[in-house]
Amino acid sequence: MATADLEGRFRQANPALSCMLGYSAEELTQLCYLDIVHVDDREECERQSRAAAAGEISDLQLEGRFLRKSGDPIWLRLNISPMRGRDGRVLYTLGITKKSTNAGTPRKRCSKSTNILSSG
Repeated sequence: MATADLEGRFRQANPALSCMLGYSAEELTQLCYLDIVHVDDREECERQSRAAAAGEISDLQLEGRFLRKSGDPIWLRLNISPMRGRDGRVLYTLGITKKSTNAGTPRKRCSKSTNILSSG
C-alpha cells in the first residue's frame, strides 16, 4: 500500500510494498510512481493515474510491469483511489498493490479504469 501526491510522488509506502520492490519506504518517497513503471507501460499508466488524481474516476485498476530497485521486472496489480477532502477536492491517491497472478502474460498491460465519472 502507498499514498501519492497529485504529481505522482510517493508520500508513504508500507513495508510490504517496500519489500516487493526492494526499496526502503524512505527511498520510495524520493520517487514518482512512473520511476518504477516499466517503460513499455508508462504512457497508459500515466494517463490512467492522472485521471484518478484529477478525480475523473472513482476507482482505477491497473495491472502491469513495474521495476524493482535491482531493475528486474515484477508484475503487479494495483487498485488506486482518489482520496478527497471535505470539500470534495482530491488531496492524494491511495494505492493497494498485489503481486499479479498473470505474471509474464505479454498482452496484459495497464487495464482500463472502472467507474468512469467523466469522459475527460
